[in-house]
Amino acid sequence: MVEDSDNSKESRPISPKMKRWYDEFHNQTEKKDSHESNEENLIHSKPDSSDGGFRHKGFCKILIFMSIIGGIFSLIGYAVGPDTCDNDSIFETVGALLFWISMLSIPINILIWLTTLVDAKAPSAEIFGWSALHILAVFLCMFIFGEFLLQDMFCNGGPGFYVTASPI
Repeated sequence: MVEDSDNSKESRPISPKMKRWYDEFHNQTEKKDSHESNEENLIHSKPDSSDGGFRHKGFCKILIFMSIIGGIFSLIGYAVGPDTCDNDSIFETVGALLFWISMLSIPINILIWLTTLVDAKAPSAEIFGWSALHILAVFLCMFIFGEFLLQDMFCNGGPGFYVTASPI
């Protein structure tokens, strides 16, 4: 009997964290049946909405990065490439593509924010802030790099279609 009490004293935790862990571990063995039903509920429940905020934050960071890099690449393509409208450099092509993808993602960003207004657990304010920051960054890049992004639009006298109503 003395040996059993000595072993139980040796196995008892000393630190407060270990005591909490020890208690939780022994309580879990008693509640095993209720734990299995909780696992089924967790599988069918919705994921935490804060993770969605983190995903949206990363999405907006990528879009902001795309608009800035796209503007810079368009600047490089304009400076390095030929002065004619026919030959575009790879920098100009990739830069314009990156910028316009970011620009066309603004409605998607607004839709994401509008859908979070209905969900009570979603961080709508954070998503609105990142959406607004993305829109601001796109318009600042358009203001700074607009000449380089739109240079091909006005080649050969303007857009390549006729705007007049006459059949001639």
